[in-house]
Amino acid sequence: MDHPLPKTPILTSFWPPPDLSLAAFVAPNAVVMGQVSVAAGVSIWYGAVVRGDVERIEIGDRTNIQDGAILHGDPGKPTVLEDHVTVGHRAVIH
Repeated sequence: MDHPLPKTPILTSFWPPPDLSLAAFVAPNAVVMGQVSVAAGVSIWYGAVVRGDVERIEIGDRTNIQDGAILHGDPGKPTVLEDHVTVGHRAVIH
């Protein structure tokens, strides 16, 4: 029997909702919030945090954000990951 994954928390109370491709995978306990653009084929794995609260984050096609990774921007310096990038387990990207 197939069991759907629980819904991923997408935080929108203070920030605009992220722009997520329908062809992206976001693990149920990953957090994606704020000014985030996620392209087709992207995978954001378990425990990853993508925080677009300070500055925008762009994630290109087929990029892989592995378990526990954190993406966060600095004011005036957006975080841009091109296509086909792998961010390793528990890595921190500013």
